[in-house]
Amino acid sequence: MKYIVSFATLALVAFSAHGANAQPKEEALYALNFDAPQTAKAGTDAACVLTISPKSGWTLKTNTPFKMEVSSTEEVKLPKAKFTAKDFVDAKDPNKKINAGFNATKAGKHTIDAKLTFFVCSDSICKRQKDAAVCSVDAK
Repeated sequence: MKYIVSFATLALVAFSAHGANAQPKEEALYALNFDAPQTAKAGTDAACVLTISPKSGWTLKTNTPFKMEVSSTEEVKLPKAKFTAKDFVDAKDPNKKINAGFNATKAGKHTIDAKLTFFVCSDSICKRQKDAAVCSVDAK
């Protein structure tokens, strides 16, 4: 009797583990790009442009909470580290853009990291998204 219970428990665990792996992954509701200018000159102001492009049927609304925080090393000065929906270049454009200014104080390769929290909405539902992006800068 002890063996039957153990076998049943093992079979249940194996079935549950297999079932967890079989769930389909949800398709991304947006595309995210965080790009630097072609060339950045050390010691001068430049900006990485973050673009969020919702997929067909989805919208990134400006009246739902949007938060972006950027960070980098001490060799990259960031005049602004926290952004909200008020910082979108054009709030009416479906592809939302934010210019994240920076000044690389030394020549070389640098990165600017962004952490985002926002909502994409369809006609019937809004879904909270958390994401991260990296802008690679090569200052000359």
